[in-house]
Amino acid sequence: MATNAVSTAGEALDESILGMIANHLYHNFSSSRVHYRFSPSSNPLGLIVRIFAGPSKCYVTCCYFGMKALFICNILLQLSILHFFLDLPNDNPPLWGFTLFLRLMKGNEWQDTGIFPRVTMCDFEIRELGNIHRWSVQCVLPLNMFNEKVYILLWFWLNVLLAVTVISALLWVFKITLDSNRKHFVKNMISTAWVMNHLPPDTMEDDKIECLVENLGWDGVLVLHLLCANAGELCCIGVTKQLYDRVPSPNANGL
Repeated sequence: MATNAVSTAGEALDESILGMIANHLYHNFSSSRVHYRFSPSSNPLGLIVRIFAGPSKCYVTCCYFGMKALFICNILLQLSILHFFLDLPNDNPPLWGFTLFLRLMKGNEWQDTGIFPRVTMCDFEIRELGNIHRWSVQCVLPLNMFNEKVYILLWFWLNVLLAVTVISALLWVFKITLDSNRKHFVKNMISTAWVMNHLPPDTMEDDKIECLVENLGWDGVLVLHLLCANAGELCCIGVTKQLYDRVPSPNANGL
């Protein structure tokens, strides 16, 4: 009995939290007002983005995509600094690390790679019987062998980060900007909620789903995607179901 009471209280608390989240999202994204304020102290760039993105409800999405673009620019800047610091040849900079790795695997020496010399000439002086003798001998630089591997690893790591970030940005663009993908995601969440609550599929109204997707806009669907990725699919399903229940039925309005 006590266990059942605690379980029921926990479920009620979860429903209450999901309801609060859904209520906040519904009132923020379903409103037809433009989400910006004309204030002299406002950021000019942010104000411009809000003016153009407000009516289509994509201000948060524009900020998110802008953040992705800054990530890509940051990686490209680091690669440029790496190429400038090492004074790499300009024949094929994007493939420098891969080419150098293949050369090292073939056993080529540093004379072929052009950087990180293993041997150099060292000048030093020795005092013998009041006379100073100057000598020039070959010196081995074993640390350069380690430095070479470190920079190759760094080059590969930056390129992997660049590829992953670009692919992630493109996937998010396709998820959010295409109407069919937004509708499919919301409908999939609601269909799963119907199955979990043992509700008949024919009671799910497609018109309400389309109305919900339109009310949410790009920003709302983006928030649901982020909620699913960070809080879990069950949380996203519950919030989407709560949002669906708050949308008035088009058939009821027609009556």
